[in-house]
Amino acid sequence: MPCLNVSTNVNLDGVDTSAVLADASKTVATIIGKPEAYVMVVLKGSVPMAFGGTQEPAAYGELVSIGGLNPDVNKKLSAGIASILESKLSIPKGRFYLKFYDSKGAADLLSSVSRASRRSSTMAAVSPPLLPTTVLPADTTVSPADANPAATRAFLARLLDSVKRALSGARPWPELIDRTALSRPDSLSDATARLRKNLAYFRVNYAAIVALSLAASLLAHPFSLAALLALLAAWCFLYLLRPSDAPPLAAFGRTFSDRETLGGLIVASAFVVFLTSVGSLIFSALALGAAIVCAHGAFRIPEDLFLDEPDQANAAASVNLLSFITSATGARV
Repeated sequence: MPCLNVSTNVNLDGVDTSAVLADASKTVATIIGKPEAYVMVVLKGSVPMAFGGTQEPAAYGELVSIGGLNPDVNKKLSAGIASILESKLSIPKGRFYLKFYDSKGAADLLSSVSRASRRSSTMAAVSPPLLPTTVLPADTTVSPADANPAATRAFLARLLDSVKRALSGARPWPELIDRTALSRPDSLSDATARLRKNLAYFRVNYAAIVALSLAASLLAHPFSLAALLALLAAWCFLYLLRPSDAPPLAAFGRTFSDRETLGGLIVASAFVVFLTSVGSLIFSALALGAAIVCAHGAFRIPEDLFLDEPDQANAAASVNLLSFITSATGARV
């Protein structure tokens, strides 16, 4: 049957939502022109506001239709549910999120409703479509990547944009490797002062050097690289990019909640990093990159560097580089 999923970050514990669900079922049934018994409405409370950080073009209070309904029907459903939530539970429009699902047993029905809603009034006399007779198996599962490919594309686009903006703050590399600006520091305090100023000025360049050191070490050890890529893929598709309203993960004959999935990923990450050669490889590569950075920062004369505005620009670039992680994970914490 068609299902309207209503998610809100308002705590509904102890709230009698039966009247809301009854009115919502009547509203949905009236708009799509089907019996009330053929409609299911699910109301979830205390849902994080970002809803997984994956619903890209939709805003809160708008309806995302993956059942093929036309925009007019979508607007009617959104307005109807908004009125019910505001009057019954005092939930403003910006605090809930609607999603209309074409359930597995009603694909043909919603397709016919979508076509019928776009027909002219001269087709009103046509008999209503029959209920579908083909029902997909209940255990049919869809991977998160197939169910929401737009989320993956949006995540990668934000990542690429953040990297580009961060790299745009890099200093010219000839300036970094200028041999005429290198000299031995007079004392340990002089080396420390140089390093502090150079870190502020060449922040992005130094980060790139450490990243190149790590990349070179991983490329020289294919097993470690494959293990890290597999771990990253597991985090993305089982947690970071998984919609907040997705069904529980099913594996080994049982289902796992989000908390259990997160715990399993943390245990797997700890095993890969600390109980295999991957951890020592990463730490040694980072140590090598840090040693190169410290040596250059201590020997580079910083007197010709302008540190005021560039320092702010580089700091903003560093924040932009990691902003996509916050947007992807903030909704599931």
